Amino acid sequence: MLKVDSEDPSDAILERVSSVIESGGVVVLPTETVYGLVGDVSSAPVLERIYKLKRRGADKPISIFVNREILRELFPEGLPQVSRRLADKFWPGPLTLIVPHKGRRYQGLRSGSGKIGLRFSSSKLIQGVLRRVKAPLSATSANLSGEEESYTFERIVETFGSQVDLIVKAEERQGEKVSTVLEVEAKGVRIIREGAVPIKEIKDFLLEG
Repeated sequence: MLKVDSEDPSDAILERVSSVIESGGVVVLPTETVYGLVGDVSSAPVLERIYKLKRRGADKPISIFVNREILRELFPEGLPQVSRRLADKFWPGPLTLIVPHKGRRYQGLRSGSGKIGLRFSSSKLIQGVLRRVKAPLSATSANLSGEEESYTFERIVETFGSQVDLIVKAEERQGEKVSTVLEVEAKGVRIIREGAVPIKEIKDFLLEG
C-alpha cells in the first residue's frame, strides 16, 4: 500500500502506479471524488477483470478517465455540441458525460449501447498517470455493483485488498460524493446520477445558452 498527496503526487508514485497499470494490473486510486478501480481498459482482459472485481453485469458500461489526447483519438472531429459546452464548463472536474460513440476502438466499453462514458478528472494523480500510460483508464468506483458507491477506505481494503495489484491511500480526507453523470442525446440531456456537481448548476448553465 502506498500513500499519496493526490494534488501533488511525486514522480516516484506516478511511475510506480503507471508501471503496475501498464503491466496489466488494476489499482485502487483516490480521485477528486471517491476511490476508483483503475486499469487500462484498452486491454480486453483488464476490462473483463474489472467487471469481475465489481461483480458488474456485462450490459452495464464502465466510464473512462480521459485527457485531451485520448479525447482527440476518440472524437477526431470533437465532441457533439452540447457535450462540448458541458465539457468546456465543467471539465476538468467530477462530471461524467455519456455520449454516442461509433469508433472501432474500445467497443467493449460501450457494452452494446453505442455510447461511452467520459470523465476528465481534475485529480493531479489521475492526470499524471494518464500522461504516462497514454490509454483510457477505468473510472469506476471501488465498490461492488449495486452497493453504496462511497465505501470507506477500510471497506475498500477488506473488499478488494487481496484482489488488486496495488492500493494507494490519499493522505488527505477523500471526497464522499461520486461524480455527477449526464447522458447527452440529440434530443437533450438526461440526468443519470447527481453527485459532486449540483444538477441545479448544470440546468442553470444549459438555460443560459
